[in-house]
Amino acid sequence: MKVAIQGISGSFHEQAAAQYYAKQDIEILECLSFQDVFKAVQDGQADRGIVAVENSLHGSINPVYRLLAKESLWVEGEIRLRINLCLIGSQPADVATLNSPETIVYSHFAAFGQCEQWLRGNIPLAKLSEADDTAAAVRSIVATPDPRTFAIASQHAAELHGGTVIRTDINDDPQNYTRFFVITKHPILNPAANRTSIILRENESDQPGLLYKALGLFTQENINLSKLDSHPKPGAVRSYSFFIDFDESAESEAGTRVLTALQSEGWKLQVLGSYQAE
Repeated sequence: MKVAIQGISGSFHEQAAAQYYAKQDIEILECLSFQDVFKAVQDGQADRGIVAVENSLHGSINPVYRLLAKESLWVEGEIRLRINLCLIGSQPADVATLNSPETIVYSHFAAFGQCEQWLRGNIPLAKLSEADDTAAAVRSIVATPDPRTFAIASQHAAELHGGTVIRTDINDDPQNYTRFFVITKHPILNPAANRTSIILRENESDQPGLLYKALGLFTQENINLSKLDSHPKPGAVRSYSFFIDFDESAESEAGTRVLTALQSEGWKLQVLGSYQAE
């Protein structure tokens, strides 16, 4: 099985793939962007794709949610991965000497969001430069050694690409987790599914209490919501889509009833997938 990931070997996406497919042999297809992962699955270059959707510190990965809304792919599963970030250089260094405008730190935008407090408290003068991937940032600074350039990534990435770990566990919360979706081209019925991800789009007649009534439909079926996130609709003024995860299969009696009721209430409904929760 070929699995497309965002990033290169040593990335957290690669670790998520290894965790999810621990009992299977897989071939990794490295992609620079989330868009490339979706395209690889859509075009049949990969059987599955793995994309980060949210982090406990950074929050939702909005580019991925936009792609989920746009592309007709299916969420087959999820992975919850513990994230430990490290400051990595091409050679040993003392953090106390790095608080300078000449210091440049490379990483993925989501990784920066997970260690904002550490960066502000230790090297506030350093320049932060966005990279396509955490592991790619490590590979880059090692390939062109400079005592003023560093990367934020995992210890695994440092070991794999020859970097030197300067400081471990720099994420702002030790209980730092990223949630990933496993996406595939066609819907797959999973008898063990106990979570469903959907998008609700309000109809043209916006009115008070519309979302309140929709959420009440889940209460009537005794279904728990594990995520509710609003996103502005592109090209629309003060109009939103609501991304919802609920803890029930879309194929169960309760799941089917609530989805049917939402459509009866006039909501435009997109089911992203129904899968077994991590």
